[in-house]
Amino acid sequence: MLKHCGFFRSVRCLDENCSSVIGHEAYFEDAYVRREILQIITPCLNKDAGCEWRGEVRNAEEHNKECTCRPVTCSNAGCNENVPLSKLAQHQEEECQFRDVVCNSCNMAVKWADQAKHMNESCENIHITCGNCGKENIQLCELKRHQDAKDGDCTQKECPYRKYGCEHAVKMDPEEFRAHLGASIVTHSLLLLPQQRGASDHRGEATAAELSALRESLTADEVHIAEHDWALDCHYQMILNLKEDVEKLKGVRRKEDGQ
Repeated sequence: MLKHCGFFRSVRCLDENCSSVIGHEAYFEDAYVRREILQIITPCLNKDAGCEWRGEVRNAEEHNKECTCRPVTCSNAGCNENVPLSKLAQHQEEECQFRDVVCNSCNMAVKWADQAKHMNESCENIHITCGNCGKENIQLCELKRHQDAKDGDCTQKECPYRKYGCEHAVKMDPEEFRAHLGASIVTHSLLLLPQQRGASDHRGEATAAELSALRESLTADEVHIAEHDWALDCHYQMILNLKEDVEKLKGVRRKEDGQ
């Protein structure tokens, strides 16, 4: 800005926060200086990204709108990286960790960064080795059926009640597996009680709800045993005896409630 006295002042001095505030009537824009500034040759603001453009200041703003080296944000979900416009396509298709790729095994679209996790945990067509028996070349989608405690063909089975607290941690062959289930009917049934009443702690005193849950568990065990001829004869009497104990416990409970 040019003052009437002939001195140049910054346009910021029109700001009331400036210590050299001048009145609006005391200045005017110097067209000559403006013209000289606009004619200055300047490089592109994106020269560090590879742009070789050089031109007058007056053209810099228009050039920046079309500059292929100007930074833009990757549009792949999860990626906020800024890359030069000229390299955006390459980044999104070949470099971005959040780009979509197709799994060669199941043809499912996954993020590039998630490929390893997908292959190890969720790709249903990947072939793996059974961690129980060592059988190789099993599709992940078939592993659950292979290791199924009842119908699976895995030769080394884990007790299905382990997740409820069974302490038998050793893998078992089919004969040992059947023997363990047969010998642990009561133990396994009691382990299910906390799950059936919706609490993890096991109280010492039986309640009416616990007795009902135990009866249901024993009934389910009867059905399971009936489906396997190998256990029917040796365990049916045990279930009957256990039912008698339950009825006796119910009778004691009724007497206590009646007092």
